[in-house]
Amino acid sequence: MAILDTLLFVVSVLGVITLGIWASKRQEASAEGGAADYFLAGRGLTWWLVGFSLIAANISTEQFVGMSGKSADWLGMAIASYEWMAAITLVVVAFVFLPKLLKTGIYTIPEFLEYRYGKFSRAVMAVATLVVLVGVPTASVIFSGAKVVSVAFPDTPILGSMPAMCWIIGILAATYVFVGGLKACAWTDLVWGSALIAGGAIIAFLAFGELASRDATELIQTKVATSTATVDDLDAA
Repeated sequence: MAILDTLLFVVSVLGVITLGIWASKRQEASAEGGAADYFLAGRGLTWWLVGFSLIAANISTEQFVGMSGKSADWLGMAIASYEWMAAITLVVVAFVFLPKLLKTGIYTIPEFLEYRYGKFSRAVMAVATLVVLVGVPTASVIFSGAKVVSVAFPDTPILGSMPAMCWIIGILAATYVFVGGLKACAWTDLVWGSALIAGGAIIAFLAFGELASRDATELIQTKVATSTATVDDLDAA
């Protein structure tokens, strides 16, 4: 299966990127053009596409690798608190703040700060955001994504190399974002978001099935440090 797995992986990645760029170029430019087309996809995205894109932008290797690993390590379900709170925040942003920004024709938060406080505020926000996004989430997502691929294909040239995969993931992502803007991101997110949701459901189903079949005396060895569960509790569950 190794050759088939590798082929399917490469075809799926390149296929989704091609779909995103094709979809972004297929749609006609809006009357506003320029920044509106690039940052807001010409204001032509449907609600379900925006929703999928929003979900896909918030779940990635951070969850499937980082949060899952930390949960299994010792934090347990507490690691999910960040995402549960984020769900509330996103709803508030979508219904309270976003409509006001869109009505005023503002495309980015640094642009809003320039109108409200001046160019210096815009520069500070832009630089700080760039440093934080590149140094924390972008770096960790690229690293953990490359880790998954290199572990899955250890004997495959390029795919089995951590440094090579980090470069490939970064270059491919940058390419379709620069070429297609938000439209390309939205369409690729539709595919990846669907796969992540389906994959997450399958993983959860298999994990709970595995937990149900394991002996309680074995499971008690993996409990988190703060847990007060006993073998009898696990047997009952």
